[in-house]
Amino acid sequence: MRPQLGWECFGDIDNIIFVQGAVAQPDGTIYLTYGAADYCVGGAVVAAREVIDALRAAA
Repeated sequence: MRPQLGWECFGDIDNIIFVQGAVAQPDGTIYLTYGAADYCVGGAVVAAREVIDALRAAA
């Protein structure tokens, strides 16, 4: 994830997002809650496979 929306890019600390929680679902998706710009909270859905692939690429 990267900050893209205005409320993710501008706030107390600009251009930062950070995951606060993650809940895996049986269908292979993960629901995420995240902080944005140290000012707002957002939600996102990601495929578990995408997370696993990204972690492997970063290792």
